[in-house]
Amino acid sequence: MARLSRRTSMRSKRAGSSPPPGGSNIGFGIAAAPGDFFGKNSTQIDAILTDYQYLGMKWSRIAIDWPNVQSTQGGPYNWSSYDTLLNRLAAKNIRPIILCSGSTPWSRDPTTVPPAGWEAVVPPTLDYDGFASFCAAVATRYAAQNPVLEIWNEPNIPSFWRPSPNVAGYTTMLKKAYTAIKTVQPDLIVITAGLTLGWDDGTTIVATTFLAGIYSNGGQGYFDGVGWHPYQWHNVGSAPYTPGGAADSTQPWYQMYGTANSARTQMTNNGDGAKKIWCTEYGAHTSFEDQVSATDAQQASLYTAAIQQWSSYTWSAAFNFYTFKDSAAYGGSSDNEKYFGLWLVTHTDGVTNSATEKPAVAAVKSAITASGW
Repeated sequence: MARLSRRTSMRSKRAGSSPPPGGSNIGFGIAAAPGDFFGKNSTQIDAILTDYQYLGMKWSRIAIDWPNVQSTQGGPYNWSSYDTLLNRLAAKNIRPIILCSGSTPWSRDPTTVPPAGWEAVVPPTLDYDGFASFCAAVATRYAAQNPVLEIWNEPNIPSFWRPSPNVAGYTTMLKKAYTAIKTVQPDLIVITAGLTLGWDDGTTIVATTFLAGIYSNGGQGYFDGVGWHPYQWHNVGSAPYTPGGAADSTQPWYQMYGTANSARTQMTNNGDGAKKIWCTEYGAHTSFEDQVSATDAQQASLYTAAIQQWSSYTWSAAFNFYTFKDSAAYGGSSDNEKYFGLWLVTHTDGVTNSATEKPAVAAVKSAITASGW
C-alpha cells in the first residue's frame, strides 16, 4: 500500500499526544445480536430503529463479517447484505459502530477447527493483510455514515480467538487494520476490540492484562480509543462498581479505572489519556438459568445505574447495551445468550406495548433522558 505521502500524518497519529479524530462521540446505543438486522428489509429495519429512537439511542453497533462480503481470495466485495442497514441507520440519524470481524476459508489456520457455526470467529492468522484490506474496504464503503470501526470482538477469550487468545497476534491484526483504514479514511475513528471478563487462567486473559499486552507489543498509536465490555457476572442487582463503592478487581467495570493497572492508568501512562473508552457491549441476562441471571427488576436497576455512572465519566465515549430483544420465551431455552434483550421475544418491532417490554425499557428511556447524553 502506498503510504509515502502520509508518513508525517501517520507518525503524528502514533504519537498519541492529541485527541482522536471525530466530533461528539457520547450517547447510548444498542449492540445488535446477529439476528436483529441481518436478512431484514427496509421496513423491518425501520421498525426496529423506531424502538431505538423511542429509547433515545444514538448508536448501533453492528458486525460486518469478512466472509459475508468476499467469497474468493482477491475477489470482489459484495455489500448487498449490509447496504440497506447502513442506509437506514443514516436515514434515522443513528451512527454505526462497525465491528470488523470474521475470517475466510483461505485466511484461517486449517488446523484450528471451530464448532459448527463459529467458523467466522477463528482469527485470520494466515492473512492479516487480507483482513486489513477488508477493513479498509468497509471504511471506504460506509465513510459517509461516519462509522467508528472496532477491530475484532473479545480476543481475550477463546470463544472469539481460537484456539486460545494471543495478544501478539491480535496486536499485529490491529496495527495492520488501523494502518490500512487510516490510509484510505484518515478521519474515521478506529478502536480496539471490546475486551471482556477474563481470569489469566491459561484459557482467558484479564482485560487489563490484554491491554497491557497490546501496548508491550507496539500497539500504542494504532487505535483512537479502547473498546470495553464491562459485564458484571455477579452482584447483578447492584450498581456498577464505583469509587468508594464495592470495588472488585475481578470485574471489567472496575478494571477500567479502579485497579492499580487499570485501563485508564495504562492509557494515561502511555500518552493516551485524551483517548476514550468505548463500551461496545454491556448487559445482564434475565433467563433465571443460573446464579448470575438477573431478575427483570434487577436488570432495570443495573441499567439505570450504568447510564448514570457512565455519563459522569470524563473519559467515556458511546455506551451500547446488548441487546435489542430476547430471541426465546422464558423457559424456552437453556441458552442465557437468548435473554439479554430489553424487550421480550413477543414484542412487535416499532410498537409501544408495555406488555412486551421488560422494566428495563422504561428505566433506560428515563435514565438516558436524565443523563443529557
